[in-house]
Amino acid sequence: MNFKKHYEINEPLFMDITNDIEQIIKENTSHQREDIVRRRWLIGEKISLEEVRFFHCQVIPEAVLKYVSDKLQQKYGNEYSLRNLQDDYIFYNEHLNLFKEYSRHIYPPLSWSKYQAIMKIPDLIDRQKWEMDTRKNNWTIKDLRKQIRLWKHNSFKKPADQATGQISLV
Repeated sequence: MNFKKHYEINEPLFMDITNDIEQIIKENTSHQREDIVRRRWLIGEKISLEEVRFFHCQVIPEAVLKYVSDKLQQKYGNEYSLRNLQDDYIFYNEHLNLFKEYSRHIYPPLSWSKYQAIMKIPDLIDRQKWEMDTRKNNWTIKDLRKQIRLWKHNSFKKPADQATGQISLV
């Protein structure tokens, strides 16, 4: 792919994401936790919208995300790694209505670090249960990670070992 074509395909997504980041920085609210969640959701939204274009252009999405990730890291730092952009995409698609339900003046239910910890759970239904339990029990990120570790440890035990002390999704 020549440079001009490469630029035409990748640059619009980079510019859209950069504009969102700059807008949130400019707003400079006192709600940093909520701003992070909103920023990650907006990035996921932009990637999802580009997915439609990828389908028509037959461009490999990971190559585009890699390009965007590299440029964002040059401008803003390591927070925008390829893996983080992939997480943003997953987060947006699992929480499509998050910022339609929650305006800028109403806080998202969890912090970004809690969403990231939950996204490491492979099954969508399990992730939804963990989100509900985290809110219900008001877990800190440390509590949540501990609960997930215990759950994973106990889910890999042999059936005979599970007779005592089995942890389920709380």
